[in-house]
Amino acid sequence: MNWRQIQDKLQAAAKHIRQSKILDAATAALLEEIPVVGGFLCRSWDSLSADEESPEKMASFIDAIAEQEKTFNNLRQLVEAQGEQLIGQGRQLGEILVSVVDTSDDVKVIKQQIFRLVETLRIPSAKAAFEVAAAMGEDYRQSSDRIRQAEMVLSQAGAEAEAHSYYQLGMVYLSMGDFEHAEASLLKAVDMEPNLADGLIGLAMIYQRRATEHLREDNYGLAEDAVMKSEGYVKSAMIHDPTDMGIQVHLGYLYKDLAQCYAGTAKVVKAQKAADKAWKCFETALKIKPKNASAHNGLGSLCIIKGDYSGAIEHCGKAVELMPSNLFAQYDLALAYCAQAMGIQEKRERTETMLKGVEAYQKVLELDGTPGQDSLPPQARQRIHEMYQQAMAQLSGPVLPSHFSSGSIYFMPSSALTPDLQRNIERAISTFSEYLQAIGAASVTPVGIKITHNLRKNQGTIACYRIDGTTHFVEVDAQFADEQDLVLRPYMHHVLNHILEEGDRTRKVPSSLDLLESGLAAYFPCSFKGNPHFAPSVPRSEYWNLKNDNKITDLDLAGPYAKFREAIPIWGGVFWELRDTIGQDTADKLLLKTWVVLVSRNDLAREKLASQFASALLDIDTKDEAGQNSAQIKRILTNRGFQR
Repeated sequence: MNWRQIQDKLQAAAKHIRQSKILDAATAALLEEIPVVGGFLCRSWDSLSADEESPEKMASFIDAIAEQEKTFNNLRQLVEAQGEQLIGQGRQLGEILVSVVDTSDDVKVIKQQIFRLVETLRIPSAKAAFEVAAAMGEDYRQSSDRIRQAEMVLSQAGAEAEAHSYYQLGMVYLSMGDFEHAEASLLKAVDMEPNLADGLIGLAMIYQRRATEHLREDNYGLAEDAVMKSEGYVKSAMIHDPTDMGIQVHLGYLYKDLAQCYAGTAKVVKAQKAADKAWKCFETALKIKPKNASAHNGLGSLCIIKGDYSGAIEHCGKAVELMPSNLFAQYDLALAYCAQAMGIQEKRERTETMLKGVEAYQKVLELDGTPGQDSLPPQARQRIHEMYQQAMAQLSGPVLPSHFSSGSIYFMPSSALTPDLQRNIERAISTFSEYLQAIGAASVTPVGIKITHNLRKNQGTIACYRIDGTTHFVEVDAQFADEQDLVLRPYMHHVLNHILEEGDRTRKVPSSLDLLESGLAAYFPCSFKGNPHFAPSVPRSEYWNLKNDNKITDLDLAGPYAKFREAIPIWGGVFWELRDTIGQDTADKLLLKTWVVLVSRNDLAREKLASQFASALLDIDTKDEAGQNSAQIKRILTNRGFQR
């Protein structure tokens, strides 16, 4: 069922529910035809309270998920992951919608806070005002006005108002960055209920946020004052609830940041005091909760500051073990490994340590910016990318261990790289690499992936493989980056350039093989997907059909490299006919081995490449396949103008 059909069914169901005020058997059957989501909607209807508002709530919810395919897919993924738990938890449809609609993270936070507040309210007029505010979450000014109207209702309610309602109100303001109103509401909550630990923690968070802002403005004195006030609220909160370590850990990170700022201005004594307080915060948290990943990572971060990379690896490694999805723990672990490797003299040990840093770096790239995850600040992203470049410079030349597979890639910073595109590229190269390993490809050094706006306009190509010093990377025009073939072809160039036997990786591919290399680089992605049409969705100048009758004599083998566009369908046509005749597995293994043999030779000549290729291919078939394909290979090559 395509999206248009799903959309029609959803809109029809919403219309019927809105008109009839019920979910009858016909509408239920219509929804049940929609995979995963339809059944969830039917079960959600059964869980709704029997009031006049329920039909409109359900209809509005269905209309909202029918607006965008991405919203629908997000809901489907959520239902597949949590299923009946969504209904069992009694989550409101509006709250579920907030988590699946493609809005900015800060808007989602505000809406979620408002929905939590609505759940605690017992005053109908305040409840209604907050529901309107939540619905207007994208418009900060109007939603703020509605929230203040609701606050007035609360203030007039007197004894009817609850401390927890004021607490939630304060957290809404805090999520919007309105510290003044947040503090007033939270102080009211604590005044009404002095033992409300959540309210004290909320006040601590306000001063932590203020401290963060002061640090950004280089106002270290004000930042220290705010941190100390936050610490006071934390200590008060822990008297009432000593089990909540989250705020204690956050306080530790603030002291750590403060220590770094003081160190940057040569205030050594203050820096050491702040670092000591940070260490104490993390240790206190771990005494109560030894498996607190954030606290372990905090200690690891402090170890990095001190230059104790072994300690950093121990604590950050523990944090990653406890919480593999912790982006900042993976980031610190990558930095610690790479920094430690720089100080190791023994070559093999340095290489092994550096590779561990590279693996952690790869995990950072997987996590950074994915839905539901934090994102690295730009300066942190730049720092780790530079560290990675240093690591790759250290690794250029030595043989990589076998576990470092040919699927290893990293993504270079780019505004054109979206999380969805990154996942699609990772998936494509991962499965392509498995195919290459199955036909005998050796491991290669990691290659960068760079997605660039207007590459075709500025450089006349939509995809290419580049070598810049020790950095090897695939560059693709952002407009065409969804076309899998355009990513795999330059990646295949990387593989072909690094496919020499272990110990001989410094040898360069002879220039006489460039046209053959172009043909193989386009052929293998097509063979992998089982379709001779290379990149059918792109402009004609970049599209080739490898199923053809072209002859090698049509190509000027001694001509310039610019003729690669002519070479691809000619060489590719030969390879595809071999594939059709002797089978994919046999053909691809023979072609890969032929390339390895040719790359290793010193007597190649561009004008003789066709005959040298034919001889090498037939020799390998004789050696590996007992010559059982030789007659068919000779017939194909002869018909296409080859001579041996």
